[in-house]
Amino acid sequence: MRDILSHWQIFEAVTDLRNTGKQIFLVTTGSTGGLLEALWGPFHASNQLFGHRFCYAQEDLAEFLGFKPKKFCSEETAAQMAAHAYWHGMELAVRRRIAVPDVIGVGMTAVVSSDRHHRGEERVCIAVRTRESFHKFEATFEKCAEDTSPEDRYAARIEQSQLADVMTLNVILDAGGITQIPFPKKCARSFDFIDFSDKTIVEQLVPSFWASTESGMHMEVGAAGWLKGCDEATDRRIEAALANPPIYGRVSWDGRDEYREPNLETDLKNAVLLPGSFNPLHYGHIALARTVEKMTGKRVIYEITNTHPFKPTRTHTEMMQRADQFQFFAPVILSDDAPLFIDKARRYPGVPMVMGADAMQALLDVRYYDNSLQKLFDVLDEFRRLGTVFYVNGRDVKGMFLTRDDVAVPKRYEDLFLTVSGREDISSTQLRNKTQA
Repeated sequence: MRDILSHWQIFEAVTDLRNTGKQIFLVTTGSTGGLLEALWGPFHASNQLFGHRFCYAQEDLAEFLGFKPKKFCSEETAAQMAAHAYWHGMELAVRRRIAVPDVIGVGMTAVVSSDRHHRGEERVCIAVRTRESFHKFEATFEKCAEDTSPEDRYAARIEQSQLADVMTLNVILDAGGITQIPFPKKCARSFDFIDFSDKTIVEQLVPSFWASTESGMHMEVGAAGWLKGCDEATDRRIEAALANPPIYGRVSWDGRDEYREPNLETDLKNAVLLPGSFNPLHYGHIALARTVEKMTGKRVIYEITNTHPFKPTRTHTEMMQRADQFQFFAPVILSDDAPLFIDKARRYPGVPMVMGADAMQALLDVRYYDNSLQKLFDVLDEFRRLGTVFYVNGRDVKGMFLTRDDVAVPKRYEDLFLTVSGREDISSTQLRNKTQA
């Protein structure tokens, strides 16, 4: 990397990045020696560089992601790596008691020259997840000819790796609002860079391209544009995209715009619903989902409904802005007009659900049933007929930690409510207020 950029260029750019107060966590599958040196070198690295996971073995990457990716070097895999890096960084921020984390999660996967001729492309795929957006970039290198000597292949390998590091650093700088470091045009002499392909309206990505300036090469990085909000025209396009075809009742399994109807016999047979407003999604939700998955051996699907018993109906755009938090990270299902747990149980029969002890307390409060115990029992009997059970986690209620065992349950319905161990009672409202402060 030092063969392409000067020490001082790197020092100045990374120092500017330090001053933003952002935190960084990286996940990579290759190269990155120069990148780590660049991010670590300038002073006060411990305030910003949270860590690095080097998943060179495919099994290690699958363990970090929680699943085996379709391809180990692809734009999609880089995005999944960045999303998981982001939320891992958020976990570390919580542990370090950072009041308002501003994490940059980085995913970089590459195939570079080796001692054998690759059948596919030699390329680098980079993705960065921030609080506001996704930034993604891809470049393809010119491969060595089949008869290239080992010495030349090694030289190409080092040069490609250094370029991958420079590109990743520039994507990080771009995501942090820092001016990229142009690198000499001669560095691009033996390489063929390709653009991102256009994305769909729902994902709202701007295609990446290469631009040449007097000082050298820099990258225009595609970025998702609606995590914090959109302009009016974009809102209208999203509304149209959601209405035709409708996505309510469909699951986005990988966080992209591919929503499909879930099959109760296959998709939801081994799933648990975690309903919530997720405004915002935070580490407490994620830790709870992991606990439930370990407890049940089932996959947690986050569920967001556009209606609430006591709040206005959410627009399509609001729904997608919240669903976008799960982009390339976890499955999410959007429900239309299912504000109550009984509505969800009827919509997804036999699928267990996660609830807080405070929600359980409200569910069993006879006041919501016209003070009629019979009406409450009728609803509980319907849950039983539908095959619905609840995994109940503890919640802080008015300064006291309330658990499932603290809530009175009619004896014949006790088996409907199961205890989730642990304490993950972080408040979305409190986090939202801190962010807005």
